[in-house]
Amino acid sequence: MDEGFTQIQEHFFDYLRELNDVSAVTLAIHLHVEYLIDRLIREKSPTAKEILTNSQYTFSIKLNLVYNMGLIPEYIFTNIKKLNKLRNGIAHNLNIDLSKQDLNFQRDDNNSYDVRVVEGDINKLMTLAAYTFGFLDYHCSREHGIRDM
Repeated sequence: MDEGFTQIQEHFFDYLRELNDVSAVTLAIHLHVEYLIDRLIREKSPTAKEILTNSQYTFSIKLNLVYNMGLIPEYIFTNIKKLNKLRNGIAHNLNIDLSKQDLNFQRDDNNSYDVRVVEGDINKLMTLAAYTFGFLDYHCSREHGIRDM
């Protein structure tokens, strides 16, 4: 395991390295982020069962819920919103141009990093994964005691 990676992060990045398609990598990042959001809801909401079994609670609604409950900081919320916008864009346009997307992601030190400067679309998405899933997993572990899958 790479130093500093949790077991779930190691598994996640190994899985992403096997994929070689922008749509597949974006969807995989999104699904792993949603898994952690669902874990937060399951652990912290008294109405978790209702939320997680009701299809009217979309990803966007669940994301807003965990943010408004104070379970994730603003920079993670903003990064995940950008990931969701990218995923929705790819769902409606398979030939999406990543260089034209808002890939300016926030770091926890209030500085930002424009993922578009990274060479290659898959590498851009791996960086995006670190700024969404990686930060969320670390936050869930450190702040809420939610550990690996």
